[in-house]
Amino acid sequence: MCGGILQNRWYDRLGIPASGCAAGRSDVSHGPHEYGDEQELFRAAAVYALHAGEILVGACTAPRAQG
Repeated sequence: MCGGILQNRWYDRLGIPASGCAAGRSDVSHGPHEYGDEQELFRAAAVYALHAGEILVGACTAPRAQG
């Protein structure tokens, strides 16, 4: 995790679920020598896509309130 930069801490205070992940190493992220491996970028994108899919499927299958 990129300490202090992600907005998750604000979402958590509001009770909003949030997650974060990124490609590469956090010790070289957002600095003068930042770099990223292409395969790590693809893996991170896949994680986000799978997680988004789980959230969407859960939202579509959750019971709806009767009104």
